[in-house]
Amino acid sequence: MVDSQTILSMAGTGEGGEEVIYRGYVGLFARNDQDHVNQRKQIIDLYDATGISQFAAYPTVDMGLQLIELDAGGQGTSGPSGAGVALQQTAASSFSGSYSTNFTATVNYPGTTTGFETFAGSVSTKSSPNLTGTLDVDAFDNDLSSVVTSPASPLAGSRFTAGGNGRFSLSLTFTPASTVPPGSDIFTTLNPVCYLLDANTCLLLGTDSAAPGTGIMQVPQNLSF
Repeated sequence: MVDSQTILSMAGTGEGGEEVIYRGYVGLFARNDQDHVNQRKQIIDLYDATGISQFAAYPTVDMGLQLIELDAGGQGTSGPSGAGVALQQTAASSFSGSYSTNFTATVNYPGTTTGFETFAGSVSTKSSPNLTGTLDVDAFDNDLSSVVTSPASPLAGSRFTAGGNGRFSLSLTFTPASTVPPGSDIFTTLNPVCYLLDANTCLLLGTDSAAPGTGIMQVPQNLSF
């Protein structure tokens, strides 16, 4: 069953590389569909301003759904399609603590081809509403003719804004390392939104039109390597 506390994460694989995260409290409907193999499949219809997207959903033992898109969304057969998961939300009130994070965006750098930018690092919300921490950043275009790395890049002027239903808007600005050449193609500010999944996990969705992407923030565990 898909209910009001479900977060749906979809990563598209067609042209345009559409990546979206939907909250299940609006426009998400599930209906049974006969599956002659195991009788467990459901069809999910997701309605938004661009039309109807339809997914086959297979329940998992941990109260999640494995999803595959059936209709390529509102653009019909020419549009992007993809696969993803829907996960049950268990907490949506607290965004506080230290998180390990990873984020990957498809970016359009001025004057170059499309590329990718990705970061991993640690982010703390303890100085609310300011965000502190350090990121390791890689940026490169599709043919790898331009590769920029910015290790140990401190966050500066980064903030978050609380929203309803476990949704938080983030502004992540990092200071490039001294090894980054001036004028390099690299985004130093990214603006994802955070959807709290539970007390330890936040799903990220990039809202920059030139750098859409997805990622995750998780409270680190006390593990030794």
